[in-house]
Amino acid sequence: MKIKKILGLMLAMTLLGSCGNKESGTEKSTGEGSSDKAKIGIVQIADHPSLDAAREGFIEKLDSENISYELIDHRANGDLALIPQFATDLKNKDVDLIYTIGTPAAQGVANTIKDKPVLFAAVTDPEGAGLSGENTTGVSDYVEAGKLIDDFLSLYPDTKVFGTMYNTNEQNSQVQIEALEKAL
Repeated sequence: MKIKKILGLMLAMTLLGSCGNKESGTEKSTGEGSSDKAKIGIVQIADHPSLDAAREGFIEKLDSENISYELIDHRANGDLALIPQFATDLKNKDVDLIYTIGTPAAQGVANTIKDKPVLFAAVTDPEGAGLSGENTTGVSDYVEAGKLIDDFLSLYPDTKVFGTMYNTNEQNSQVQIEALEKAL
């Protein structure tokens, strides 16, 4: 089945760490014969170099595998209120799969879409974010805090104080700050 091939390719590509397109709400069609195209939605929380790279890599992989698809690409530009609207739009357009980039995008889509595959990237703590549903899968971008501290101290052994900035309203930040505090 075409959707299984797409899911497999997307998961493999995501594990390699990629994804890209630019306009919010744009649609891109490739290949011929609309009945044979996979309808794929992308929801990205905000523009950021690493998040944009995830989108670009995802699209590049679809293209390199000559997958015929229609892309419905939504970007929230940091506006969390847009995520449920995007999810509803993709549900109404009966997409075959939704690729989400960033924890808020993944959470918002997964809370709305229960009958289509939701693939996520750029999520630090998928389980803590509630992304363990039957239709969700993806990869974590979690980095072990203790290893980072050890690497930093090997370069700067006289360091006595660490400081960091984080967003108290973001689940990813909470997970990372707790791990950092524990490691220190």
